Amino acid sequence: MHIASSCARWLSRGVAVVAQSGTPGSLLCQVKTGTNEQIEQALAFSTEGKAGVHAELAGHRLEEMEEVSAQENVNPDVIARLKAQFEDQAKQFDEIVARLKAQGNDTAAAHVSAAFNDVIATHEALIAKLTAEASTTSSIGDSVKVDLDDVLESLREHKAHNEEMRASSSEETDMNSDDSSSDGNDETGDSTDGTEDIHMRTGTSVNSEHATSGIRIDTEGAGHVGI
Repeated sequence: MHIASSCARWLSRGVAVVAQSGTPGSLLCQVKTGTNEQIEQALAFSTEGKAGVHAELAGHRLEEMEEVSAQENVNPDVIARLKAQFEDQAKQFDEIVARLKAQGNDTAAAHVSAAFNDVIATHEALIAKLTAEASTTSSIGDSVKVDLDDVLESLREHKAHNEEMRASSSEETDMNSDDSSSDGNDETGDSTDGTEDIHMRTGTSVNSEHATSGIRIDTEGAGHVGI
C-alpha cells in the first residue's frame, strides 16, 4: 500500500510539472485535469479529504475561468467547459457534505464547508468584477456573460449554504455541551440525595462536624462515652 501510494504521488508530481505551462483549454491543461487531478482524488482516502479535494479543484476551475476571461479574445467554449467542470466539483462536494450530515458528523460537515468558503472568498470578488466587465464589453459573447453570471450566483449560493451549515453545527455543539453539563448536575444531585437518605436510615448526621462535636471519649472508663 505504501509503495503504491508513493508511486502514485511521484506520478502525480511528474504530470503536474509537465502541465504547469499548459493554459486553460490547451492539451497540456487537459492532461492535468484528466490525469493529475484524478490521482489526487484517488489519494484522498477519508471522506473529509475527498471533500477538500473537490473544493480545491473547484477553485482551480475558477482560477482558469478568471485567466481565460481576462484574455483579449475570450473563447466561449472554454468558459462553458470550465463552468461545467466547476459545477461538477461543487456538486460532488455537496454530496459529501450531505453524507457527513446524514452520518451525524456535523462538525466535519461544518469544517469542510468553511474550507470551501475560503475558496469562494478568494474568487468571488474577481468573478464579480469579470462579470460586470463582460456586461459592458461588446467583444465578449452573450454565452460567456451568462456563464459568468451563473458561476457568480452559484458561488453566492454555496457561500450562504456553507455559513448556515457552520452556524447549525455551532448551535448543536452548544446544545450537546449544555446537555452534558445538565446530566452531570443531575448525577451529583442524585448522589447527594442518596447520601442524605443513608444518613437518615443509620441515624447519623449529614454534617460530620455536628456528628462529632459533642462526643468525648473517656479513656479511663473502658468503653464509656460521655456527652
